[in-house]
Amino acid sequence: MAKRKAKPKPRSKPVNRTGSATRSQPKPGATRASAAPRRDAVREAARRRQQRNRVIGMALVVVLVGGVVAALWSRDRADRRAREVLSAGACTLDSEHDPERTLVGGNYHVPNPAYSVEPPAGGDHSDRAAGPGSYRVAQVPPDGELVHAMEHGYVVLWHRPALSDADRTALQDLQRRRNRETLLVERPGLEFPVAATAWHQRMLCGQVEIDSLERFIDQYVDKGPEKGFIQR
Repeated sequence: MAKRKAKPKPRSKPVNRTGSATRSQPKPGATRASAAPRRDAVREAARRRQQRNRVIGMALVVVLVGGVVAALWSRDRADRRAREVLSAGACTLDSEHDPERTLVGGNYHVPNPAYSVEPPAGGDHSDRAAGPGSYRVAQVPPDGELVHAMEHGYVVLWHRPALSDADRTALQDLQRRRNRETLLVERPGLEFPVAATAWHQRMLCGQVEIDSLERFIDQYVDKGPEKGFIQR
């Protein structure tokens, strides 16, 4: 019998050092061509991310600025409304005050200050502040101490000594109700029968209007540059 021709053995794949068959390596040009789209996609995603972050940042700025503007506008409107209400009767409001200019050690403390605005509502003042309470002429603290009290946020209620018993009693009752926030002071020579002052704010009244005086207290108490002294 004729011998069969032996079939050639298949060539074995090259084996790496670990014994596993090695894969055929892509050509260098093909690798660069396939990596380029991926790089472009990554760059495009980063660009879109940056653009989105910029838009979000701008939106936040707009919201914050809008909130601040709205708050200021609302506060200004409320202040105008309060001034209209306070001026509706026999009282007028103004912001007249002596300027603060003698800065000593971070404070406007000077000995024996004098004031051109009557009654005073600000300016350089004594280093000591008057406390809340009701003061007759003989016990009235110096103006510098009264202005210092306004700096701490207190409201000073001024009145002429020659008031009717009913008006005097009404003012004393008001001061007792707001004892921790106010000083009631007799002032001979006061141009108006009664006045109220806070830091840089004044209300001058042709007659005693308790409701207006109490609204003034509500509006301006504890609004001085140095807060935290009033214990409620």
